[in-house]
Amino acid sequence: MSGRAGRRGLDDKGIVILMIDQKITPAVSQNYSTGKADPINSAFHLTYNMVLNLLRVEEINPEYMLERSFFQFQNQASIPDLIDKVTEKQKQYDKLSLDQEKSIAEYCGIRAQLDLLAAKFRGFITRPEYLKPFLQPGRLVKVKTEKHEYDWGIIVNFKHNTAKGKKQKEENPLTAEQAIIVDILLHVKKWEPSDLDTKFPCPPGEALFATETFAMGLNMPARTVVFTNCQKFDGKDFRFITSGEYIQMSGRAGRRGLDDKGIVILMIDQKITPAVVKTTVQGKADPINSAFHLTYNMVKTEKHEYDWGIIVNFKHNTAKGKKQKEENPLTAEQAIIVDILLHVKKWEPSDLDTKFPCPPGETGEVEVVPVLHTLINQISSLRVYYPKDLRPPDNRKSVLKTIGEVKKRFPEGPPLLNPIKDMKIDDPVFKKCVENIKILEEKLYEHPLHKDENRTTLISAYEKKQEYLEELNSAKAELKKAKSILHMDELKKRKRVLRRLGYCTTSDVIHLKGRIACELSSADELLLTELIFNGVFNSLSAEQSASLVSCFVCDENASQDSNTGEELRGVLRQLQEFARRIAKVSIDCNMQLDEDEYVAKFKCTLMDIVLAWCKGATFLDICKMTDVFEGSIIRCIRRLEEVLRQLCQAAKSIGNTDLEEKFSSAITMLKRDIIFAASLYM
Repeated sequence: MSGRAGRRGLDDKGIVILMIDQKITPAVSQNYSTGKADPINSAFHLTYNMVLNLLRVEEINPEYMLERSFFQFQNQASIPDLIDKVTEKQKQYDKLSLDQEKSIAEYCGIRAQLDLLAAKFRGFITRPEYLKPFLQPGRLVKVKTEKHEYDWGIIVNFKHNTAKGKKQKEENPLTAEQAIIVDILLHVKKWEPSDLDTKFPCPPGEALFATETFAMGLNMPARTVVFTNCQKFDGKDFRFITSGEYIQMSGRAGRRGLDDKGIVILMIDQKITPAVVKTTVQGKADPINSAFHLTYNMVKTEKHEYDWGIIVNFKHNTAKGKKQKEENPLTAEQAIIVDILLHVKKWEPSDLDTKFPCPPGETGEVEVVPVLHTLINQISSLRVYYPKDLRPPDNRKSVLKTIGEVKKRFPEGPPLLNPIKDMKIDDPVFKKCVENIKILEEKLYEHPLHKDENRTTLISAYEKKQEYLEELNSAKAELKKAKSILHMDELKKRKRVLRRLGYCTTSDVIHLKGRIACELSSADELLLTELIFNGVFNSLSAEQSASLVSCFVCDENASQDSNTGEELRGVLRQLQEFARRIAKVSIDCNMQLDEDEYVAKFKCTLMDIVLAWCKGATFLDICKMTDVFEGSIIRCIRRLEEVLRQLCQAAKSIGNTDLEEKFSSAITMLKRDIIFAASLYM
């Protein structure tokens, strides 16, 4: 916009004034005035009409046009930068050399296969039918998410809820997905509540104007809190603020010891009784009642792996729906919630609601964490005693000492449940998985790298080199794409479609069908050509022809079903058959096309409306026939007139005067009244 000032040399200079009525940072202002202009990217795309018209021109072909298009030029302009990128990535890759690269690659390959089999193994042992009998309180379990592994914890409780879906009656009860939420006592990272306020600096001399969201929405201290009004509108009527609301907001004054005292000013501009003031200022705070409810999103993160925990308790609840008597209880989706005592990381503000594993060397906290049953990685055969009341911190810490004692007695880890003997998993696929794990573990232990002291360092270096290799291959692929002629593959596929449908020869010589398609650019040229060439319009009147062509320009979906007349149902069926034929040929030629979507693109919403309009109906009458907006009707009929003009030209190019006159008559019937008025305000 500012570039308009002083353009074309009419003035000595151009003046730009930017009026700013609010605070703005220097970085934003600098970006406005000295930033770069938005890039102009070509939106070029191929069409059949474009390809056929280029084939008609001597000494010029579509390939020639693609090579010299602005789209191709923009793509090739990035080649120098891509060459530099490839060179840089190649240097990074060559610089990192490993002496035992082949051996490390073999070792990492075995580990990758074991990881896949371990995930498969874990999927079996965490199935509700196998896992549920062993979710007793006090059982040691290990939790693992996508990014972290937690130490051993104990199961406290689990809940197996019945969640009823909307399409419950239609679903197979055997395929209903079961979800178990396990409460595990874990050793997690510790949290200091005072750390919350460190994210909100309080520089002197600044004022914040806020509504009562200051009480709940902003967690920050203040030196002085001023109430400009003692009344509020609660959605029904005006009332005085309660003591709880007053305490919540005024309590911000003098927080965190930043000031010697906190000042609260209550401005009263109307008569108020002493009792109301006393209740507001000296009343009790509102009780804080927990509104906790468990959600799957709360536990299904799959980012951490916890150490062993202990099952403390479980609950098997049934969520009763309104139509429970009418529904089959076997079709209900089941969810089991288990309480597990875990050692978790001390909480920090940046952790939000996530409980991280306790880092080595830190005390952390022992908390009951709700965990989805699929995150349980290992299940021990041991169960330990824990205090019934886990609310006191000392009781929870005593459980941590118990787990430590178990780990001392079993240096290689607590004994695990045997999935075949103990959990009774008798699935052939699972047994095969266990056999493959044993074979790969033997290979892993026998590998010379397994006993190497520098194994971790070598594997990290190899993984880093693999990252460089992926980046290098990606950069090379970008460079290869930039050097190639874009849209060339699509051009070859489109020419193959044209040859299959008989529009041109293998020598790129245009047939009669191709000459028709060359004249059509405002609608689907292939389908319109097929309708003309197969004589679909020959048996139709001018009104019916216009009605059929409306399917090509209508993009509106009516909320009510379209009642296409009997006289048009047959030709509509023919149109859909030809559309399916074109779609199948396109798919055979590897074009990215969905047959059903392609056919559904031709909507019959306005067929009856166009037919009635051509027969002389008023605009008010056709508007009553559908719920499509008036503007959409006008736009579609105007587009229809443009397509009919192109059909006239196509019929003329092949010498079919009857068809040309029919389309001309249809145009005459369409162009009347308000739809084709120069201005709708006339």
